[in-house]
Amino acid sequence: NGTRQRQLRRMIPLTVRGIKPGGNSTKFAATIDPAIRSDEAMKLILRFLLQVMRINEGNIEKDLDTEFLHDFRVALRRARSALSEMGQVFPREVTDRFEKVLATAGRISNPLRDLDVYLQDESNHKAMLPAALRDDIDPLFKYLRKERSRAFRDLVQYLRSKKYRKNMGEWRTFLNEKIESSRAAPDAGLPIGEMARIRILRKYRCIMEQGHSALVNPQDKRLHLLRLACKELRYLLEFFASLFPRDKVDVVIKQLKKLQDLLGRFNDLRIQEDYLLTVAGELPRRGKPRTRTLLGIGSLVGTLDREKQTVKEAFAKTFAEYASRANQKLFRELVAGPILATPSRSSSGFP
Repeated sequence: NGTRQRQLRRMIPLTVRGIKPGGNSTKFAATIDPAIRSDEAMKLILRFLLQVMRINEGNIEKDLDTEFLHDFRVALRRARSALSEMGQVFPREVTDRFEKVLATAGRISNPLRDLDVYLQDESNHKAMLPAALRDDIDPLFKYLRKERSRAFRDLVQYLRSKKYRKNMGEWRTFLNEKIESSRAAPDAGLPIGEMARIRILRKYRCIMEQGHSALVNPQDKRLHLLRLACKELRYLLEFFASLFPRDKVDVVIKQLKKLQDLLGRFNDLRIQEDYLLTVAGELPRRGKPRTRTLLGIGSLVGTLDREKQTVKEAFAKTFAEYASRANQKLFRELVAGPILATPSRSSSGFP
């Protein structure tokens, strides 16, 4: 009813105040009642993430700090993960539609974020080169700065577009409208305590399966998919941290973060290596840089590739630590609490 909806909304402040670049503003920190409907709980989380996105939009346009874009993108990714990982809490057509809206925003913001990362690493990249080639790499970063200006204009134009504003307005309307039961959303009425535990356990099992497959054959694609699964599990644990003992969930997240950081580093190196190889093919058509510039790019790619192989070799040890019996026991203890029974579903176990 209307009173219940107003009570739920008060759990999230009307405005997110004092937001700072690089802060923890994308983390949902409100306490969730495990007995409320799953669709109510998910709308609560998604409204918060939408707030964070909209506040950071203005700071992105001012180009004050690159971390505002990072905060925007993290909130966006968390929202996409919430939609995709929580089953049929909303009708499939609604989930599919807004997943596409959020995916488009992510795709259009990708180039600017990637270029920000490359330019922030300029001094580190130069330090990787032989001293004789460090000055010769300058044309590369001059090119990247020009590309960054173009990517910034494209993103700002998109954020100001009627289509984006319309999509975000409809997203906000959906998140604020009254909850109505629907056969198209069979999981909507489940208590969020039950739903969260089920989805967290499923994602954990997915990570264990993908991780063991990557141990046997650590292909780049397998490590990439494992990285995504780790990120999705972490989001779920952080969304629903209030449902679990604080000490246990903090340790579980910390363990996951070690594996996630390693996989993230591998992915960053892979993307940078691929991008530099692409840029090396474009630079000659854009001013014909000296041969030494291309030699510098080649040297940099070689250094990145060696570091990537070192990170890949460290994967076996890092995953073995994550998949240890002690850690598995801790995770089982975390999700082994009682699940609230509902008329439509037994609480006897996990699927």
